[in-house]
Amino acid sequence: MPVAETAWGAAVELLDGCDEVALACHVDPDGDALGSMLAFSRFLRSRGVRTVASFGASRQGDAFTVPPSDAGLLWSAVYRDDLDELAVAPAETDGLIDVGAGTDAGECALVCKEQPGGRWKASLRSKGGVDVGSVAARLGGGGHAGAAGFTAGGTLDDVVGRVVAALAPPAAGAATVVRRAG
Repeated sequence: MPVAETAWGAAVELLDGCDEVALACHVDPDGDALGSMLAFSRFLRSRGVRTVASFGASRQGDAFTVPPSDAGLLWSAVYRDDLDELAVAPAETDGLIDVGAGTDAGECALVCKEQPGGRWKASLRSKGGVDVGSVAARLGGGGHAGAAGFTAGGTLDDVVGRVVAALAPPAAGAATVVRRAG
């Protein structure tokens, strides 16, 4: 069903005045839904608009927030207040990292779970192109090339920023990553 020109105009006018936009798509999205949402998010960010993109999974309680990162990282956060409000046990969110890792939208997935005392438990997964075990080790944790984790203090933005920085390509003249055989 085509969208009327007046509806497009109203949508553009509304978005033109926004500083931040939340985007959502259907449960268990396919590549078209995720790609469209992430492309629109990137377009809005190019215009200086902060965006958060989100989708749900078929398992009740799971959701994945996808703020696209230039480092190929998809990340999500699990807040203690949300778990308490929804009566969800922390262990019920353990599969959330696999939701992010299972999408085609990024090379790596990160889930940060809020812990007592202002700390974050971070889980990382890779599709094979990035050694997240090395990333976690640089951040005080451990694991292996495909799955790793660490615990860190600071704000969520601090933790995500550290991961993005650790994923950044090395500067010219720095050591390079050796590819895995296979």
